[in-house]
Amino acid sequence: SDLTPLGRYLRAYSLYLEGERRKNEQVTELRDPLERTKLRNAHLPRLEAELRRAYGRNELDAFGMYVYGVVLKELRGTKTCPPPSSSRIGQRRDSETANNVTENKGGVAGGGDEQKQPHTAHGILVQSILRYPFNWSAWLDLGELCVDDPTIDEEVEELLLPLSEHWMYHFFCVHVFIENKANENAITIIEKLAHGTDAGLAEEGEEEEGGD
Repeated sequence: SDLTPLGRYLRAYSLYLEGERRKNEQVTELRDPLERTKLRNAHLPRLEAELRRAYGRNELDAFGMYVYGVVLKELRGTKTCPPPSSSRIGQRRDSETANNVTENKGGVAGGGDEQKQPHTAHGILVQSILRYPFNWSAWLDLGELCVDDPTIDEEVEELLLPLSEHWMYHFFCVHVFIENKANENAITIIEKLAHGTDAGLAEEGEEEEGGD
């Protein structure tokens, strides 16, 4: 394809939104609640196949990865795609990852082992966030996955280590704490941020949650 990363993102996101519009129209026509829950965006399988190929060719930027992560989230939540290899996502980590995270994290720029690893919605969303941390929509989708499946929390926390002192990461932690009804932990982080203290906020909040 001759599409640029921006063009690929716009095309994929447009298809996704068009599928969501059609799904919502169908929902209003159904009276049976059970039938409504079975409705799905018809473009998801097609988008998954196209974006998976584009990912393997290093043709996705942060926003293309965001759409890919959303598609995987809608299709299977935190479950893994059928992998081309048995490697786990996020397994390879070295000192260059933290320093060059916006260029190399997740094998996007380098075509490394990560592209052979099984794809998960949270893994792809993290890669998108590491490339561009200011897309709050990506954080929200990642947070929804963490709330729905707490078993991925440790993995997500490890993958987000390069951003552990970023203010967007702390906002994300506040959001997840609130969604989990851990309001006191969220307030602790907010108060620390208000006083200009950011190091170790997430860990501190988690320790307080564990001590409750």
